[in-house]
Amino acid sequence: MPPAAETVLDQVDGGEDADPGPRSGGRGGGARAAGAAALLTAALFCLATALSRGHPFGPVTRNVVDLGQQYLPYHAYWRSFLLGETHGDAFLNWNSGFGANFLGDIGTYLSSPAALLVVLFPADRIELALYVVTAVKIAAAGAAMALLLLRLRPGPWPVAAVLGTAYALSGWTLNFGSTVPMWLDGLVAFPLLCLVGEWARTGRRPVLGPLVVALAWTANFYTAYMATLGAAVVLAVRLLTAEETATARQRLAGALRAARGVLLGVGLAAPLVVVVFLGTKTADPTPEVTFVPVAWTEVFARLLPATASSSSPALFIGTPALALALTLPFNRAVAPRVRAALTAAVVLVTLSLQWEPTHLLWHAGASPNAPEDRPADLKHNAIGFVDALVIGLNSTSPAYSIAAVIGPIVALAGIYAPGVMVASFVPMLLIASAFYYLNKVDQDCGTTFSWVTRAMGPWAGWLGGWAIAMTGVLVVGSLADVAVSFGLLAVGLDGWVENSFVRQLLTVLLILVMTAVCVIGTELSARVQNVLILAQVVFLLVFVCVALAKVYAGTSAYDAVEPSFDWLNPFGAGGAALTGGLLLGVFIYWGWESAVNLTEEVEDSATAPGKAGLWSTVILLVTYVSVGFAVVAYAGPGFLAENADEEEFIFAQLAGDVLGGWDWVLLLAVSTSAIASTQTTIIPASRTALSMARRRALPAYYGHISTRFRTPDVSTWWVAGIAIVWYLTVNQISENALLDSLTALSLLIAFYYALTGVACAVYYRRHLFESLHNFLLIGLGPLVGAGLLTWLLVRSVADMSDPANSYSGSSWLGLGPPLVIGLGIAAVGVLIMIVWRLRAPAFWDERPGVADPDVVRGIREGRD
Repeated sequence: MPPAAETVLDQVDGGEDADPGPRSGGRGGGARAAGAAALLTAALFCLATALSRGHPFGPVTRNVVDLGQQYLPYHAYWRSFLLGETHGDAFLNWNSGFGANFLGDIGTYLSSPAALLVVLFPADRIELALYVVTAVKIAAAGAAMALLLLRLRPGPWPVAAVLGTAYALSGWTLNFGSTVPMWLDGLVAFPLLCLVGEWARTGRRPVLGPLVVALAWTANFYTAYMATLGAAVVLAVRLLTAEETATARQRLAGALRAARGVLLGVGLAAPLVVVVFLGTKTADPTPEVTFVPVAWTEVFARLLPATASSSSPALFIGTPALALALTLPFNRAVAPRVRAALTAAVVLVTLSLQWEPTHLLWHAGASPNAPEDRPADLKHNAIGFVDALVIGLNSTSPAYSIAAVIGPIVALAGIYAPGVMVASFVPMLLIASAFYYLNKVDQDCGTTFSWVTRAMGPWAGWLGGWAIAMTGVLVVGSLADVAVSFGLLAVGLDGWVENSFVRQLLTVLLILVMTAVCVIGTELSARVQNVLILAQVVFLLVFVCVALAKVYAGTSAYDAVEPSFDWLNPFGAGGAALTGGLLLGVFIYWGWESAVNLTEEVEDSATAPGKAGLWSTVILLVTYVSVGFAVVAYAGPGFLAENADEEEFIFAQLAGDVLGGWDWVLLLAVSTSAIASTQTTIIPASRTALSMARRRALPAYYGHISTRFRTPDVSTWWVAGIAIVWYLTVNQISENALLDSLTALSLLIAFYYALTGVACAVYYRRHLFESLHNFLLIGLGPLVGAGLLTWLLVRSVADMSDPANSYSGSSWLGLGPPLVIGLGIAAVGVLIMIVWRLRAPAFWDERPGVADPDVVRGIREGRD
């Protein structure tokens, strides 16, 4: 019987011979799709490299870990060998120690056709050559996938090109593949081998198919092996879901043709593959890895976008186009049996990686050594003192903070509001001193978590870390919401602010963008922050100058009052007003410690981050008092007190009155302030989660650091994801509920700040009486700051217990919503802590200690 009689028909409208149309996947369409996908993939990959300032478009080298230690020297020797410029040969590489077998390296790292491109570059541009090789492989993967998609179902070639590009630039490619070029051969091989399966299924190209298999196995036999298994799964689904008219004999014939093609192709590649495989047997053995199934919590976590790990199965979605694949089970345009089979295949492949026999089958009989065995560190010396100072300032969101509290503080203290702001500064300065000295003896990005654990034990330390992480979750959504609202007001889109759907959508998008900036790198974060703080300072300075000028000119639209130094007296309005003002004012300084959370990434990490934190509080004091004088003088205490409930939107009204048609300047200041704080507020929470994971106080995958960007990518995205869920969920209750959750924030802030102050005195307890300096700045000062914050915490609890004092005015369990939210977060934290203590008790074996005398002595000598 002729081969055509044994083929399985395609399941497309019109069958195999249907006219695909002028823009569909005919021969011309396939070539156009492949070419477009390759060009678009290469362009976007280069753009991503340029944005991250990576080589060859910037000063940041890509040659870290395997890329720099293996691939760069291998490709350098390969170039020399091909051009006859080396003393070695294909069997021995004299550039490695006293000589090393090179044949195995050729077959494992260099047998891809793309590696031949190194001969086009001079010897001193091997890093550029390796980048081009990487880009060519990724572009080839995009082209191959575009061809496959058009073969599976003819359609518009531009769509196939875009989807092929999405496949080539998946999250896996950017996070792992681009730094380990060997794996990119598998990225190319998978769609090519799936295409070979399609040819075999329909009885086409019996010669070209084995040649493609041979090419894939020659390029890299290990990745080709796994790609072959993946293509076999796809072929099995295609055969099982073929048209109902296809007979079992036709399906079996298609499978046999595919098997024959693979065997022929592997046979053609055998002269190289077998020699290389036997050569690898004589190499130094890699450490044996005992297979242990990954915890199901991690498997489910990896279903989320932007998570990273090489020890667990995952949906590696890096582009929106790939998300379309997730809609397949619900796409009624696809036959039910096709949907069921493809969905089942994805689930079974995932499960197979969790069962030892199939796990070993996928990995050719041995569990791989994952990159986690050689973990990346945070990028040291990524930013300097000024960058850390700017990040500390922006974390407090100066323009937004002063806009939100100036009205309520004036309502309590009248013209003495600037004095209350000065008094609020005192406990923050004392706690900043604690951060400074604790960072000197322990440069850990977990700050409070690490320090309290060392000083007071794991239970207190864990709760301190939990409080920091939850502050980010509570406030990020609100900050982004404010940024969007004031940004829209600044450009005249007031109606969009009132549209809750549009505002919330833009808020979520802003959180995602700012999170991406945090992940891409600390240097990029610093550059963005430098621009945003400059905008804030300029805008606020303009407002202050114009407002005071109108006060002295007598042209204010309100009952203006000329400023007086008497306003700096915090006791001018009485003790009750001071207490209420402190409850509001002390928290406008919160956030400066973000500079210290970057301690492992700052130059001169022992002193610069702590100094940045201290100077942040001082600069904030000057900023707040200056704006406070201008606002109180221009609008008068009466107007501000009457409109205290309007909070930050008082600023919007005053901006129009003070600046006229230039009111967008101040609105933009508040917007940029909130944008900056949206980004920097993620830093303490993500770095704390990283530190907790490193100490085994949280699951290990929260401690993953991107090998490319050298940032804690997993914990950063988790913080953002939970913050988005919290923001959207609470908004569904009411906007007042969101404001109540922000009020609860003060409880967490006061708790972990006070805990840090106590930890400083406890950790340094053996050195407090060595000098007056130590006693005042390391012992007494932090303890006084902790005491003031504890007192404010107690007062806040008493105030929040009354439902009438909440934004919503409603009662939750007989208490105010902010207190219930705060207590609920604390209860959840305690519950998680107990569960993790029972499941992974290693962290709780740590015992409290004291500051290392040698380190303290070094600090004292350095000061002297």
